[in-house]
Amino acid sequence: MADQLQTLIGNLKGLGPARLAALAAVLVTVVALVAGGSWFMSRPTFETLYVGLDRDDVNRMGIVLSEAGISYDIDSKGGTFLVEAGETSRARMILAEKGLPGSAGAGYELFDNLGTLGLTSFMQEVTRVRALEGEIARTIQSVSGIKAARVHLVIPDQGGFRDRDRKPTASVLIRTNGSDVSSKAMGIRHLVAAAVPGLSRSDVTVLDASGKLLAAGEDTFGDAISVSLDLEKNVENELAQKISDALRPHIGNQNFRVSVNAELDTDRKRVEETIYDPDSRVERSVQVVKTQDSSSQAESVQNTTVEQNIPTDQNNGANNSAQKTQENSERREETTNYEINTKRVAVTSNGFEIKRLSVAVVVNRDMLAKTLPAGTDIDARLAKLRDMVSVAAGLKDDRGDKLNVTAIEFLPEDQEMAPVDAGMGSEMQSYVNTAIKAGAFLAVAALVVFFGLRPLTRAAFSNPDAAAEGADAFNADFSSELEATTFGEGGLGGDFAPGMGQGLGQGIGGLPDLQAANEDGDYLQVLRNQGMTPKERLEIMVDYDEERTIQVLRRWLNEAA
Repeated sequence: MADQLQTLIGNLKGLGPARLAALAAVLVTVVALVAGGSWFMSRPTFETLYVGLDRDDVNRMGIVLSEAGISYDIDSKGGTFLVEAGETSRARMILAEKGLPGSAGAGYELFDNLGTLGLTSFMQEVTRVRALEGEIARTIQSVSGIKAARVHLVIPDQGGFRDRDRKPTASVLIRTNGSDVSSKAMGIRHLVAAAVPGLSRSDVTVLDASGKLLAAGEDTFGDAISVSLDLEKNVENELAQKISDALRPHIGNQNFRVSVNAELDTDRKRVEETIYDPDSRVERSVQVVKTQDSSSQAESVQNTTVEQNIPTDQNNGANNSAQKTQENSERREETTNYEINTKRVAVTSNGFEIKRLSVAVVVNRDMLAKTLPAGTDIDARLAKLRDMVSVAAGLKDDRGDKLNVTAIEFLPEDQEMAPVDAGMGSEMQSYVNTAIKAGAFLAVAALVVFFGLRPLTRAAFSNPDAAAEGADAFNADFSSELEATTFGEGGLGGDFAPGMGQGLGQGIGGLPDLQAANEDGDYLQVLRNQGMTPKERLEIMVDYDEERTIQVLRRWLNEAA
């Protein structure tokens, strides 16, 4: 071990300052990359805690979670709050204790930090109104689809010299997440009116963030429509439940579907009626009037004369006579007054009346065919089910009710309810990011080790003196080999063509010594006399005859093997 250490130290000393500096730089780079990759790989995975937050809520939540020691992160837009995986429930509980998000400290907790020393009644009343506004706003924000809410209450003072007829009013501003909450405005009005003493629902105004008025003042027409729709829905659900209860024992719960449409008459009616009972009459008074008249009249009649063209001889024996008339009359009138029993009835109807019902029932044909005996007609079975549904729903022909019972083939239960299989890809989706990070880290580490650390380590553990001696031996052997195989005693004889020395001299600049060597045939001696290093001499030999040099190198390799 000591020898190896001494060898390592000696090798490092033999590298020189430049190589030692390069080796140190590579080591520092490798350590930095390994440390950075380890931190990047060990960095915790974050989960979404809240989205769509205000900047103030994000700041307060960050302070609270930092004090609790929970790591958190915020997206680039600042509206999404993320915490370390596995800490979601704990973070929610800690934030809920502080009333975050969305509270802004405007609830009844205002009284916790309110000092009683020097507190006037006005400040107390203002704090109470602020606390009430904050609590109502929190409750409204818990409604689905509402992102934020602001509540303003105007509660008149109950002083001795103030107007007692003033009523409290309220206005609510809501910000939604894009969904339509117009139908929820009525519920918000009821909530606010019930939370403030003496506040009427008609005195609550609801607006959205765009300034659209959702509800204000008396909205009798809107209330009536809402009540009518809710009433129709309740009636339809009740009738559907009755039909289901009647069909379930016969064909099972999963083998039929029921749909009911009810048209109701919700008009307010008032009927007044007066009833007389003639059988219950009682004589109250009797009045009898009796009248009796008697009259007599006498009249003298003069005889007829010639002037009336009547013969005189017929009246000769008749004297003047008198005519007498007598008249008697009697009248009786009786009036009886009865007391008759009278009943007056006034009926005011605020309920509803069913105008028309439409019922549709769908039955599973396959199941129905299996339960029927062989040879039984399905239509006959459907007729019995139709009668059963008609009785359960209370349908009436004179009212125009409609009923339709149909048998069709149902889809299999697994195709209807089972979700689509996510597959292995979806299961491994959560590990994709980790796998990519690990692969990138391993690739960078492999490149650093292969191209940086390995060459420097090889250079550090190599012996510079041995390397120099090996280079000299190589040059000597190569030179002697070239002398023996290429130049020989005859200089440029043998395999080399005449004039090759001239080309070599021209290739290195046409030196005079080489021109003389062309005549003597001793090129190696000339190259040595030029002061060239073995490497430079080797390059010249390769330029002189590449093929012969390759043959020499190949023979050396074969001998070494």
